[in-house]
Order: sequence, then C-alpha cells, then structure tokens
Amino acid sequence: MGNFYVKNFMFENGERYCLLFDRATNIPRYYENMYITVEVRNRTHSVKTMEAVIRTLLLLNDYLNLKNIDIIERIMELEFLTIQEIDELVYYLGLNHTTKKVVKITHGRRQPVSVKTKYNRINWISRYFTWLSNYLLYDKKVEVKKQNVFIRTLDSKKPKLCYDDDYYTSESKSLDDHQKRQLFSAIKSSSHQNPFSKTVRTRNELIVIMLYMLGVRAGELLNIRLRDIDLENRTIKIIRRHDDLTDNRIKQPLVKTLNRNIYMSEWLESKIYFYIQGERQKNIKKHKHDFLFITQGSSLNRGLPLTMAAYEKLFERIKEIDSLPKNFSGHKLRHTWNYEFSKELRNATIENGNINEELIRSYVMGWVPNTNISKVYNQRFTKEICSQIQKAMQKKMCKIIEVMGDD
Repeated sequence: MGNFYVKNFMFENGERYCLLFDRATNIPRYYENMYITVEVRNRTHSVKTMEAVIRTLLLLNDYLNLKNIDIIERIMELEFLTIQEIDELVYYLGLNHTTKKVVKITHGRRQPVSVKTKYNRINWISRYFTWLSNYLLYDKKVEVKKQNVFIRTLDSKKPKLCYDDDYYTSESKSLDDHQKRQLFSAIKSSSHQNPFSKTVRTRNELIVIMLYMLGVRAGELLNIRLRDIDLENRTIKIIRRHDDLTDNRIKQPLVKTLNRNIYMSEWLESKIYFYIQGERQKNIKKHKHDFLFITQGSSLNRGLPLTMAAYEKLFERIKEIDSLPKNFSGHKLRHTWNYEFSKELRNATIENGNINEELIRSYVMGWVPNTNISKVYNQRFTKEICSQIQKAMQKKMCKIIEVMGDD
C-alpha cells in the first residue's frame, strides 16, 4: 500500500471531483490539489482527465517519497531534480503500478505502460512542475534559466508518439466469426458454459448483446435510462448527462460523444422488454431511478444503478470463455460493430451509389463530423479490402504474364 491515495466524491450540485491524500495523516495534499483545481478542473477538463492527472501526481509523490526528495525545498533553492533523478522518474512513470490481479509481472518486474500513457504522464508532470515553480518563485527576483533548463530536460524525455511498426500486422481488435459464436453461445442464459449465477444471466447477456448490436461505449450503455428507450419508434437515445444529481454513482458512467438516436430491431426490443419486466423488476425494490441496468443479487447495493466497477468485473469473468482474446473487453464489441458496419456500408454503396461513409459512421458513433477517429475502428476492414484488391490484381497479372509467356 502506497503513502498516498486518491478519493473520489460528489458535490451537492452533482459535480464529481477527486483529491490526493497523504495516507499517514489523511490530509489532502496542498499543492497537488490546488493544481488540479486551478489548472485542470477550472479549465473544464472532464473528471476522467482530473483523475488521470491526480493519479500521475500520486506516482510523482511516490517516487519523491522513495528518494526522500523534498521538491518544495529543492524548487525554493533552485536545485530542482538532477539528470539522474529525472531519468529515474521517467523510468518510474513508464511502469504499470496498478495493484489489480490482472497485471502481469515478469520475473518480479512490472510491465511497461503504453507509449501514449507514458507520454501523458511526463507531459502532466512537466506542466505541474512549471506551475509549481512559477507559484513558489513568483515574488522572488531570481534567474529563471535553471527552471527553464529543468523543464526542457524533462520535456525532452517524452517518448515519440507515432504509429506502431506492427500497426498493419497486429492482431485485429474486433472478434472473428468463431470468437463471436463462442461468446454468444456461452453467454446465453440457458448455456451450461455461462460463467454467471442464474440471477444475473439475463442482464449480462443483454449487456453483451447491446454492446455488439449498438456499438456503444460502456459509459453510454450504463447511462441509458428507461425514458431513453422509445418502444414505439424503436430507438434508444444516447444523451450526455455530466454531473447528473440523480445519478448516485460517485464514478459516473459518462457519454464521451455527441447526443444521438440509435435504431433497435424488434428482436432487440423484445430482449430489453423481457429484462425490464423480469430480472430488473425483481431487483429494483424501492429504488425509484430509471437506469436500465442495475445491481442484482443479494448485495446491499441491490437495485442501485450498475457501476463501472461491476461492469469491469463482469467482463473479467467473460474473458475466461474459451477462444476469446486474452485482452477481451466490452470495447472490442465496439470494434466488431464498426467492422460489420463497414461491410454493410460497402453493400449499400453498391446498391445505392455513393454514400458518405465518414458522415454516417460519425453520426452512429456520436463523433464530431470530419474527424479521423474512424480510422482507429476501421483497421480490420481496411486490411481485408486491401487483401481482396491485391488478390484480384495478382490474379489478372498472372493471366497477363501467362499470355505474354506463350507469345
């Protein structure tokens, strides 16, 4: 257990917030929390960004505590960190420090985080040191050269953000047909392979089905209310409700994208209706909220809206199903949806002529029009189309070569 911890909480107006505490005293850290308020929260960053930044500052404090460095004293004396200390800090920031069981430790060493995560950590710490130095030294007529050299040195340690060399050859993020068959066969409420107790099977099956059929994110799914489901027009509204007072979850599931309406088939509508009238009705008890997915079973939270933590535990169990990727998550179903959407869109283009693929995909996914994010989700389809075109080209080329050879 570390010397510092992060606490999430909710203000009376519904705003979510987080603070960094010293575990020994249970007192909030002064400078770190001031920075979070002034430079992150007041600049309208989301609570997700706030938490990511404050957990980065937690890592910084862990490192400084490990090395017995008083950073306030160092800054006041214009000493900052040495080159060796900067290198050690950067190395420390590049490791996965989570305590979850899912973290893989190889030969007693922590696994590295992604290049993007490491870049973001160094970037936020550089910004924090810049702010902290300016704050502590603002009334002192000192030479700022040392400060600038220190910040430039730290910034120079950021890894280069670029495409991975294996971008085109890496494993697909979507599920293939065999994996889908295994998943939906095992997740059926009547299946003997189903890893869940009978009291939650209908709910968990519906969660997987909706992620696959609608292509929504986890936060969007857990944010759906009964009022958002239009049975007459067979649509589901995806709506942003940041800092919703009626949502009692401290870590509120958020809609990151734009509001939109999504079509649901008659079959999916019947599945949702069956769950609402069955498992949900049995477990809602006296709670008056209208969130679609709720906590079930015998826990004290029975009937309350399903949390992100419970959602993640659900997928930890699903990962145990044979043939699924080791890194399977609910988000892979969003990638799978995009792959199948691309195939349907190609067929629609053949039948109806030119279609603005980017605009249509952006609407369904809730993205701002004319962004490049669709490339992230369209990787598998792009590779398959390229492969098909190359096969067709080489088939024709073979014929040309054979004809020329005969001449």
